[in-house]
Formats: sequence, C-alpha cells, structure tokens
Amino acid sequence: MRQVEFGGAGQVTKLWVVYEHHCEGNPPAIRGEVRINADTSVYVLPPADAYVLTQTDTTISVTGTDTRGNPVTLTATGIPLGSLFTDHGDGSAALRLTPTLATPGDYPIAFICDNGLGNQATATMYLHVRQRAASINVSRQSLRFSLQGAVPNPSTTAMAIAFTLADDSPTRLELVDLAGRVVFDREVGPMGPGSHHIPLAEIRSIRAGFYWITLRRAGSKLSSSMIVLR
Repeated sequence: MRQVEFGGAGQVTKLWVVYEHHCEGNPPAIRGEVRINADTSVYVLPPADAYVLTQTDTTISVTGTDTRGNPVTLTATGIPLGSLFTDHGDGSAALRLTPTLATPGDYPIAFICDNGLGNQATATMYLHVRQRAASINVSRQSLRFSLQGAVPNPSTTAMAIAFTLADDSPTRLELVDLAGRVVFDREVGPMGPGSHHIPLAEIRSIRAGFYWITLRRAGSKLSSSMIVLR
C-alpha cells in the first residue's frame, strides 16, 4: 500500500496499491498497480522478467521519469553477485550481468526512482538466471535438434518447455494459439548445445485451451502440443 486517503463516510478518495499474485511459491504470475487519484508523478519502468544464462555479458536497460520535469536518480536492490548497476543521470540506467555471474536462480530486483522531493516509485523485475551448458559429456555429433515438449502437460500454473539443441545456431521458441496468434517467442540459440528447460511463466496469464509449441531454426521446424487448464 503506497497511499490511501478517505473522504466523508469512509469513502476512499485516493488509492495507490502495488500487488503481486503468487502461485504455489513460484515467482509472481501477475504484477501491477492500481492508482486512483494518487499523488505521484514518478515512474520507473524495468522489464517485468528477464531470462539470461550464467557466465554471459548482458545489459538490461531501465528508465525512470518525473512527469513534472524534476531530475531523478535510479537505484537497485537485490542484484546478484556478478552484476553491476549504473545510473546514467539522465533518467536511464543499466544493469550489467557479467561473466562472473555463475549461480542459477530467480532473483527479484527492485528498481527505485526518486526525484529528491519526497516522491519515489519502485518496480520489481524478476531475473531468471539459467545454467549455461559449459561442458557436455556427449559429443556434439550425438546431439539431435529435438523438442520434448511441455512438462507437465496439461498444467494449470507451472510449466516448462524441454528441448535439445545440437549447436548454438539461431533458434526461436514460439507458443501459438489455435488461431495462429503468437502468444510469445524467444531466441534460445545462445543457450548452446545440450538439453534445456525454459520455465513458461506466461502460462499463468493466458487463457485455458490448446496451444502449439514450435521450435524453429534454419530449414527446420518442430512442433508439440500443450494444454492449459483453469
């Protein structure tokens, strides 16, 4: 609860609430804010989720603003070891994940935008760090480009996509509904050769139904079905 004010007869006249909805201890399925006549001009806009591999060099951009034109500062809390946060002083900042980031996990990172006049905004991004296949005990010749599909399937709140890459060629993973609309797509080629699992956080916000999972690379396309229950 950021702000609440009451008028006559106990009626709410101003409200500012930040909420998260969790399912069975997993990262939030839904995040957002409700603002009704709230006294705020400060906003911070990080991505809701970011997926990266261990031991890679990646930069995530964050912006903040005061709609009244006041300068703002940006800070971050909860960043994992092996990452650096830099406020550029112009309403933009960067979270750099360096090759020393070697511990997989899900990290909630809070970004704060402050105008120095008592107005502040906070937003949380979930950083999902997955293990890079640094060494593989089987030869690359024995690896086969394949899509094992969704596990568990069907599911209601938690699902992951299992697949195998033979090399690090450009490859995209897509989720498509029966009308042919792409619900989400993600570049997975840089994950490198080996077997991989990608948590499908989007399942918590899509409608129940039948979907196709598609794995694409040059000249090849693999598909598998999945069912979302509610």
